[in-house]
Amino acid sequence: MLRSVCVVANQRPFPPFHGANADIWRIMQALRYQGIGVDCISWKDSVATSWQPAELAGQLESYLEFDMHYTDQRLRELARTPAFEHSRRFLGDEAEQAVTRARDRGCNAVLVIGLYGGKLGQTIAKRLGIPLFYRSQAIETEYYRHYYALLRQHAREGGYYSTYMNARHQAELRSIASYERNVMASAQKIFEISCDDLRTRQLGDSPDLVHLPPLAPTLRTERTGPPWAGRPYDLGYLGNLFMPNNQKGLRWFTREVLPIVRKRRPNTRVVVTGKLVDPRFLSELVDEGVDVMPNPTDSHEAACSFKVGVNPIFEGNGTTVKTIDLLWAGCGVVATPIGVQGYGFAADGLPIRVATNPED
Repeated sequence: MLRSVCVVANQRPFPPFHGANADIWRIMQALRYQGIGVDCISWKDSVATSWQPAELAGQLESYLEFDMHYTDQRLRELARTPAFEHSRRFLGDEAEQAVTRARDRGCNAVLVIGLYGGKLGQTIAKRLGIPLFYRSQAIETEYYRHYYALLRQHAREGGYYSTYMNARHQAELRSIASYERNVMASAQKIFEISCDDLRTRQLGDSPDLVHLPPLAPTLRTERTGPPWAGRPYDLGYLGNLFMPNNQKGLRWFTREVLPIVRKRRPNTRVVVTGKLVDPRFLSELVDEGVDVMPNPTDSHEAACSFKVGVNPIFEGNGTTVKTIDLLWAGCGVVATPIGVQGYGFAADGLPIRVATNPED
């Protein structure tokens, strides 16, 4: 019987200011709601400075956090160890601290959420002889394939690109694929966030797979009247503001779509919110005349300030959780086709429209 779970999260799970860490936080809260103890082990997120580990521990049974260790890797190292694993390598007795914490707390299962903490999850499960479960937030090999393609495109547009950088990307893709296969093979069950990813995995030789969609946030307020009543922003975007695919989609939206909107509705108020680590991109958004709310304390509360949410992305993988969050917040949603992948959003009655060009 499941009594206490050691959750290994790839990033500090609170505040939930974008889809990935909101997913971590909501799963842990759901487990606690079911009476299951949750002890979390994670790595420090450089942006999430408003909450200290001691404060976060008060929301869980316990919380242990490590620093990331960033160094540049050579090509042969990337071929063996993905960069995301390398930054989460253990120094000194850190691994022993994690195992001891899980043992002392009486954890009888390990849940790895997101691939990046896979090695630590495997270490704890093996040392304590307890089962490992894996919550996949994306098919990481495909995610990084899209990511590197966008980096190459950006580099070519800026007039720089090298055969060496392409070799680095290919080497890391191979190591990510190997790492992902290894973590999945050690998991007793895999919980996929996307039904599209689930179908893709089932075409291979993956072990036991289950579809576990994102869980709904806790609704904090009772609303009366129209769902958009009292919301200060006509249009809003919610999502991380550091990945190239999101930045590309937002540039298209602010430069190609917003001028059309403002020509017809000059007083339209627009906000962009989410995890932001790139001051240059912040300046770009401000120059386009939109309000920017970087690193909100709660992504759900931020989305509740929109009347209509937009998800203008053209590359992605798995499930675009931001579309789910917008619907949960009571927003109407306008998205590109990629923005609705992963779920059956064609169902009648949902306040969602799919657009393929600026005029749409």
